[in-house]
Amino acid sequence: MVTSNQLILASNSQGRRWLLEKAGYTFQIQPADIPEPETGFAVPRTMVQTIAWLKASTVAARTRSASLLQQTQLVGLMENHYSNHVTANMHGR
Repeated sequence: MVTSNQLILASNSQGRRWLLEKAGYTFQIQPADIPEPETGFAVPRTMVQTIAWLKASTVAARTRSASLLQQTQLVGLMENHYSNHVTANMHGR
């Protein structure tokens, strides 16, 4: 059973898993297993955001009360984690 504060990675990416583990997050992996569109996008960012949303919405339909992590959110989490880590090291914390 998934609880409301549990983080779910809706991807089977080894790289994303490694990044989350390295940052100290506890999470569950539930790949969406969907076909990813490869054409029809003029901007790469739009393609990434669309695929992330498709994966998250697919897993959300199977899951109740959980926090789903999209790949675009992962980038933000990792930037914050490493930014805070660097700042703490600069200030001797």
